[in-house]
Amino acid sequence: MTFGRQGALTSDGVVAYDPLGSSAAFSPIGFQGATGGGGATEDRILDRALKYAVSYGGFRAVVETSIGAQDGAGPRTFIQGQVGGDYLGLSVDAVVGKMTDAVTSAPLPVGTVLPATLINPGNGFVSGTVSDNTSVMLLAKYAYGPAQAFRRL
Repeated sequence: MTFGRQGALTSDGVVAYDPLGSSAAFSPIGFQGATGGGGATEDRILDRALKYAVSYGGFRAVVETSIGAQDGAGPRTFIQGQVGGDYLGLSVDAVVGKMTDAVTSAPLPVGTVLPATLINPGNGFVSGTVSDNTSVMLLAKYAYGPAQAFRRL
């Protein structure tokens, strides 16, 4: 059991199963971040998160939830569960999650109509989206000696 600021189970899955190790420079999966946050980049790392993991033989199960509202732009309710296992070089995991009031932000797109006094691009205008997200992540990889094959759905 762990408590504190830690990665979401979907983020852990991206790191474990992305062939490029979730590299922000080279991985399309790791670069955009929303995959690791279950649909919202800001939910990839959580404050006040409680994570409980159990493993027996080649099987594992994990549940994670956030305690109270997150600092800044985090979700109000967050829970994820994961089940998986390893057998003869094959590793599979399934992660499901639900979060409410997830907040994402992005720069305003080019062409947004603003008053003439606010046209200076240095003003830093952003848009915000609040959403309730449900996510499902299916992961698999197979290793045979030094060679590995990955699949993420």
